[in-house]
Amino acid sequence: MAKASGNGASRSSAGGRRPEPWRYQLDLQQLEILTKIIETGSFSKAAAAVYLTQPTVSTHVATLEKTFGLRLLDRMGRRTKPTAAGQVVYSYAKKMLALRAQAVEEVDLLLGLVRGDLTIAGSTIPGTYVLPAAIGKFVEKHADVRITLQLADSDAVIDLVASGEAELGVTGSKPRHPEIAAEPFGEDEIVLVAPPGHALAGERRITGKRLRDVSLIAREPGSGTQRTAEDALRRVGVSVESLKIICRLGSSEAVREGVCAGIGVAFLSRRAVADDLESGRLREIEVDGIRLRRPFHLVRPRRRALSPLGRAFHEHLKARGPA
Repeated sequence: MAKASGNGASRSSAGGRRPEPWRYQLDLQQLEILTKIIETGSFSKAAAAVYLTQPTVSTHVATLEKTFGLRLLDRMGRRTKPTAAGQVVYSYAKKMLALRAQAVEEVDLLLGLVRGDLTIAGSTIPGTYVLPAAIGKFVEKHADVRITLQLADSDAVIDLVASGEAELGVTGSKPRHPEIAAEPFGEDEIVLVAPPGHALAGERRITGKRLRDVSLIAREPGSGTQRTAEDALRRVGVSVESLKIICRLGSSEAVREGVCAGIGVAFLSRRAVADDLESGRLREIEVDGIRLRRPFHLVRPRRRALSPLGRAFHEHLKARGPA
């Protein structure tokens, strides 16, 4: 084999011609090792991930490079990066490995088995108060399933599902992404809460305009809770710009703690403050003309099929609902 060039584009030396496609004997283990090296940037980390020694991993990579007649990886100091050819092989290797996993899952389902790894995503409220219980019930029935739940705001959840980093998601706002299909998944109620010593705590009902006079703690702009509250206020003539938002926090729990500490008032899911309202740690305040209810949305890719495990969990969620 001729010495490979830096961009991984040299050809094999057999008459200067590449072998016919049928001559490529691609080994899925070698492709898996290549993907691990590219994803971790390290031969040693990849070796640990696939439970092989580093010399064995190096041998597998050398064999794969010989098969293609190209260098697939460049060592750059302590970091290993793919060549141009390596990046192409990596992109197809991911698809081939995913198909292998899907084939195994399909056969498992025929045998009545549900097992494997699944990544899902949830925005703050459903991800904290709905999905953990649903996951728990699912793995009670299917002990060989491992589920990873990623928490993010609604916009980020939609991006995770659209990119394929998560198979399914549950959000607090309706997605407006062309690659995402959504269906209603129960309902959430948002309430305005204040600490007992706050000026509004003694008022059971206020007008929307009254909110302009108080300090408000808000979620980040991508939050479904925040978006629902702001849309409702606009409908009664209160713009976001007219509010005294003193800080924006990245989670409902952080906002709840801020309200409990007396920093200001906030709109939060009733699920997040149910215990505080019952104990008297927080007080609920109604706002004239505003009924803050929003549906949760179960989201999935529009054009990409779910894996068998993803389908099984999707059906489990639909049957269970956001109880």
